[in-house]
Amino acid sequence: MLLILASVSITVVFGDNGILQLAKEAGEKTNEAVKNDISSIGELEDILHETQTGIKVDKVTDAKPGELEVDASNVNLFTINSIEDLVFFAHDVTNGNTYADKTVKLGLSLDFASTKSYVDANRTDYGEYGYNGNLKTLLTSGEGFLPIGAILGYNDKEHSFNGTFDGNEKYIINLRIHKELIDNKNDLNIGLFANNYGTIKKLGIVNCDISGTLTSEVNSVHSGGISGVNFNEINNCFVSGQISSTGLETAKSRAGGISAVGRVFKDCYNLATITCKGNSYVCVGGICGGNDGESTSLVSCYNQGEVTKIGLGTGSYVGGITGYYSEPDTIKIDSCYNIGNITIKNKRENEEVYVRWNSWCWVWCKLE
Repeated sequence: MLLILASVSITVVFGDNGILQLAKEAGEKTNEAVKNDISSIGELEDILHETQTGIKVDKVTDAKPGELEVDASNVNLFTINSIEDLVFFAHDVTNGNTYADKTVKLGLSLDFASTKSYVDANRTDYGEYGYNGNLKTLLTSGEGFLPIGAILGYNDKEHSFNGTFDGNEKYIINLRIHKELIDNKNDLNIGLFANNYGTIKKLGIVNCDISGTLTSEVNSVHSGGISGVNFNEINNCFVSGQISSTGLETAKSRAGGISAVGRVFKDCYNLATITCKGNSYVCVGGICGGNDGESTSLVSCYNQGEVTKIGLGTGSYVGGITGYYSEPDTIKIDSCYNIGNITIKNKRENEEVYVRWNSWCWVWCKLE
């Protein structure tokens, strides 16, 4: 009798319809339900973000996420087809692949806040690229996206983009970059690109949230929508959202809608709100904060975003198009205009603040 009971007990526990099998099936169904719930939540978030931006993105169909597609007829043409590709591209440039003499094309619009722009938004295997955890969560919170190219230092051409980036008239949406650095050795450069030595064209940055903060005695923080510093050319690009630079202690602070510092800008416009804070040498402009002593050209550009300078810094430069330029013959501005408000806050007595305006640049300036 005891043997019979023992046999029955074993069957109840371990049989095809036993307790352990039922528990296993229940666990599998629970996991499936959780995945379905996560997917449903993601779909609802996608709809919400598309309603907010007015831009509907397509679901990516990237067969090899994290690997740029090479054009069959041109080995020097690469295409980004997903957020995973963009993350890889940023890491690749930062680690020394400059893409010189090559073209990288954006295959479709990408939204960091949309699951449709990822092959797998919940992947956790991108630690080698600097994302230890859920990829979408890390890209849309905290420090967010790690820029394309090295963010530290100034004039690091070997770890910056040197090729042609063709935005293909697509958008990068909900780009978040928040970086704070305590460093007396390096400048901090942030934007989609940290430093640009190539050509960036036909790209729109929509609803960005970019913020750079530097504590330093001698260095500078550069925040821009397309690039932190532009050493070559940006054309046919626009930015919307918010951008800020904060120089703590005596760190210099520069910010611009397209780039904080730059050389050549053509057919670009800014809609983003730009705020530049600091106690020393604050330079801020709708298109770029200023130049670096080299010739700068701004042609057919305009600013509609609000430009604000905050702080007690001496030698501050604020402009609808650009703030600082070293000498009049180092800058060319042609067919540009500004209709964004310019606000200067916390101006102290005898502080030098230079507001740039000419016949090609209409400015409303408010002192607070």
